[in-house]
Amino acid sequence: MLKINNKKEGQLKMEKEELLLNTRKLEIRIKALKQYMISSAYAKGFNHPQTVKISQELDEVLNKYQSINSKLCS
Repeated sequence: MLKINNKKEGQLKMEKEELLLNTRKLEIRIKALKQYMISSAYAKGFNHPQTVKISQELDEVLNKYQSINSKLCS
């Protein structure tokens, strides 16, 4: 029984480490998208299709980030 629990704990630890790695990757992506969106907004306008597309992609990445963080906190 103890070996099974240790195996499960090890697996959970690996999953948590993978989630942490994913959050760091997402944080980098979020920062890049924010900068790209701001540049696009100033160069082409806030309602330009490219700016809107970047904003939508940023929303998706932020949702993924929030989902992972909620898993880490539970």
